[in-house]
Amino acid sequence: MNWDYWRRKLPFVGLLLLMAAGWGVRAHYARMDDFPSVDGVFYLEQSRELVLENRLPFDAFPPGWPVLVSLPLSFFDANDPAQVFKVAQGTNILLSLVWAGLAFFLLRRDLGPWLALAGAGILLALPLAIISAKGDLSEMSYGCVLLLFLLVWPRDRFQAGLALGMAYLIRPEALLIALALGIWVAWRERRAAWGMALGTMLCVVPYVIFIQHHTGVWALSGKMGVLEVAQASHRGGAHIDLILGNLGTFLSHLPRLLGFPLVLLALIGGIGRPRWAFVALLALVPLPLFDFVMAERFWLPYLPLVLLAAGLGGRMVCEAVSGNRTRALAGVMALMCLAGVSMVSGDGAFWMSRNSN
Repeated sequence: MNWDYWRRKLPFVGLLLLMAAGWGVRAHYARMDDFPSVDGVFYLEQSRELVLENRLPFDAFPPGWPVLVSLPLSFFDANDPAQVFKVAQGTNILLSLVWAGLAFFLLRRDLGPWLALAGAGILLALPLAIISAKGDLSEMSYGCVLLLFLLVWPRDRFQAGLALGMAYLIRPEALLIALALGIWVAWRERRAAWGMALGTMLCVVPYVIFIQHHTGVWALSGKMGVLEVAQASHRGGAHIDLILGNLGTFLSHLPRLLGFPLVLLALIGGIGRPRWAFVALLALVPLPLFDFVMAERFWLPYLPLVLLAAGLGGRMVCEAVSGNRTRALAGVMALMCLAGVSMVSGDGAFWMSRNSN
């Protein structure tokens, strides 16, 4: 028997086992949710009308997630609101497992299979991820296409641009990633990233025309009006206070999700060993400009990047220590990170068994 072969396959077997356990946990808690969230009502109404009337109604919410839900919904009774909600739940459960699997492959590129497996385990066990998986909002779908983009970019820029365009249809702020990468490619390679631009525009142009048709205004997002309202109602110093307050609130969510040890290592790794993939975090920049609540769930699609930075930071710390103390230090840091995640997961775990909508 080729033991070396099976040793290499063990992380993948572990990933499958973790995903199976994650599916069971999510399916169990999903049964406890009986009605949609406030924002989910708007999403699911778009899906329902798309199936029943073959028409996508305009809404400030982007259409990517409703269109995705409409695909499995076409096999169920879209006249039954309960079934519409359950289809969205089932889709999110599946996507949350795919999200963790894609994160494993992203982390494996820089951290190796075992740290990647640990990262996937954290994402599968994180209470916020379980809550999102049993809900009806768009974090899981956006997280999946964002990871697809990050995995495909080094090999095929057109496909990466298409994935980024799909991300834009779910969260329009993804266009900032395309803009930043386009500038980076132009500066580094002295040429335009035409493949990425073409793939992205295949999704952007139809949506912009869709918005113009329904509103008479040329805009990149139906939520531009929300941003204009925030600017109009907070002028001068009040707008600066809004941005700083939102920024402080939003940043404070991260240690509440992952614990201080992981966040500290992520800061070390992000600054000391930056990767091009971290450019995806630029999509978070517009959030403090709005006047809606800076929810924890907005961090969720980007947590694989935070874990990647934490893994790189942990390696930096270990490499600063020589000799036999390296393994001991790595073990201590791993225990501290797991303890940190466990300690901050209590509040989220409270909502896992309740309807959090």
